[in-house]
Amino acid sequence: MRVPVIDVNSENLTEVWPSLVLAVKSATFVALDTELSGLGDRKWLNAKCVEERYKAISHIANTRAIVSLGISAYKFLPSTQEGNCMKGDKPCTNREKLQCDFAMKYMVQTFNISVLCQQDYVVEAEALRFLVDHGFDFNKQYSQGIPYDKGEDMTKLSLDKPGIRSLFAHIILSQVPVVFHNAFVDLGFLYENLYATLPASLGTFVSDISEIFEAGVYDTKYISEFVAHFPASYLDYVFHKSLRENSADGGCPHVELTFPKYPAQQTSVTYRSCTAPDPSRPLPHPEILKVMRGLVCDNFASHGWCIKRRECTKSHDIDLILDCEDVVTKKRRRYRKRKHHCEEDQSTKGAQCLPDTPHSSTEVMNSTVECRDDQRNGAEAGSLCKQKKMSPEDRTFGLNGANADQSEESKEPESREILQTISEKIAGVEDLSKPQAIYTNGNKGHRAGFDAFMTGFAMATFVARYGSALSSGHKNKVSLSDWGLEELVNKVCLSGKSIPMIVTKSSYCKTSKQHTEKLEILRSLPL
Repeated sequence: MRVPVIDVNSENLTEVWPSLVLAVKSATFVALDTELSGLGDRKWLNAKCVEERYKAISHIANTRAIVSLGISAYKFLPSTQEGNCMKGDKPCTNREKLQCDFAMKYMVQTFNISVLCQQDYVVEAEALRFLVDHGFDFNKQYSQGIPYDKGEDMTKLSLDKPGIRSLFAHIILSQVPVVFHNAFVDLGFLYENLYATLPASLGTFVSDISEIFEAGVYDTKYISEFVAHFPASYLDYVFHKSLRENSADGGCPHVELTFPKYPAQQTSVTYRSCTAPDPSRPLPHPEILKVMRGLVCDNFASHGWCIKRRECTKSHDIDLILDCEDVVTKKRRRYRKRKHHCEEDQSTKGAQCLPDTPHSSTEVMNSTVECRDDQRNGAEAGSLCKQKKMSPEDRTFGLNGANADQSEESKEPESREILQTISEKIAGVEDLSKPQAIYTNGNKGHRAGFDAFMTGFAMATFVARYGSALSSGHKNKVSLSDWGLEELVNKVCLSGKSIPMIVTKSSYCKTSKQHTEKLEILRSLPL
């Protein structure tokens, strides 16, 4: 899959503007992502008191700025075909569950918008390093960024005049559902930078947001953590895991994307390839798995970041992390299947099970069988096993059983040639002494546009998994609410908390004056 992303700046905004506005207005949902000039002291963003977190976000949003905005518009294409999908070996029976490409096709348009705040703002050294390490061009941002003013409108707003604030107004007036990954900070920055001055209290802010985005706010970090129960919830992990699971069931994808065909001479369009591995590929040999486990950066695999950055000598490759996890997952499934058949035989025939248990089988991990999740507290929780407690790192990889297929007589890798061969295959490097090569291969760069696309794709797969069927012959514009996603909407993830922040207007908190006035002005503008 080659994903086109349109780079938008002050030089081509007028040219791109009609297609950008049309993409937003016709979308089933819009995924948004921001790149920021800094996030301040992280301890305040993770304060125990949520009101204190909001005060920290308000201060940061007031003193820092958005440097890039990503928008990915997903438009659902109702199927006109009849019958069953025949992509797999047998007809797909999941059409009524929306788990078939006959029912889940989207047209996707993605934009990476470079913006430049006109007020003075703080740029943190750590944010600079992070963005530069991931390919962000500050020279281009300062020379071609679309100018905008923070807080209240400095001039009379016009929906026809191309600009980042008028684009945000179109998103609001279109009443399209918005999707974020870890929405709290993004919502605060978008409000302060593109809408109005943030209100003083969290309750008022939440009431405002519930009216700004009437069609609902969706947070894929919340869904991946508390609904899908993914082992990790950072965006790269969620996207690549969703990409794999999308085509894992009999080769029939739950979600299928199409993209506009852009002229080859359109230099503002860049492409990024992302393809899930073949789900039918054979499992790696135990020796190879052990080598793979040693190549992975544990901290990056668990949390999506590494303090060593380019100096890290371990791999940050998401596919490698998921390969290790997939091996263990498949082994667990095979063991549980055998256990189920064994229990059936015992109940019907009274026969004893063969000694193919976690204690005797080389097919099953000897210390990680039958795990169950702890009560989640917002962060990646550990797991309790019947035989052994696993660390969060082991849980993330499923790597506590790196020797899963090995008997006690199994040998260590015979030579460095094995390591060299596997390293070249998974990291694409020839010299393991070059840590930057391993790091760069696994982390291909953060851009707000592609991050928005990844967020939208994850949301599309969650719709396929948890949504109900559309009514027959549904051919009008579709919104996320049409799939009955009440359990997912307006729930924003709060790191370290076991419950989300509910985005709904409270009878105890009124909306802010600046919001009421701004929304009234927006609704009076001709569309």
